Amino acid sequence: MSRTVSRALAILLVCGAWLTLGPARVGGAATYVRVSGNSMNPTFHTGDVVVLVRGLNYHVGDIIAYHSRLLGGVVVIHRIIETTADGRFVTKGDNNDFVDPYTPRTSDVLGQRVLRLPGSSSIPTVVQHPLRIAALLLLAGALVVVGGASGGVDHRRRARRG
Repeated sequence: MSRTVSRALAILLVCGAWLTLGPARVGGAATYVRVSGNSMNPTFHTGDVVVLVRGLNYHVGDIIAYHSRLLGGVVVIHRIIETTADGRFVTKGDNNDFVDPYTPRTSDVLGQRVLRLPGSSSIPTVVQHPLRIAALLLLAGALVVVGGASGGVDHRRRARRG
């Protein structure tokens, strides 16, 4: 594979990672929520970080995070168990024996789960904040571009002259 093609693929990979995992506040598509409480046990535990991406449609079974207007805008991350006729979502924590009193609209939803990063104690502090994740992704992209631009070492074997 040529160096130009390799560099182009690397840039596409970094751009794809950015579009998927880059924080929404700085141009990416992801929102990061730190789990607090036990309402989603055993799916999530306190200290887990959940990566969310806003979707066009949400369905029964999807795990979403939303701003609860009944709780003063607190972010709740629960599973959709029903959709109402007027398009609201009935949600419930996996470990709860009751449904949530607030039924969020699509406009309340921050996104649906795409990735779980278990336990904050197992995640280095540098990647616990979305802007730090953005900086790491940008640094990785810069290294790919700069690394691909350097001359590098030519590892092809030269023909021996006899």
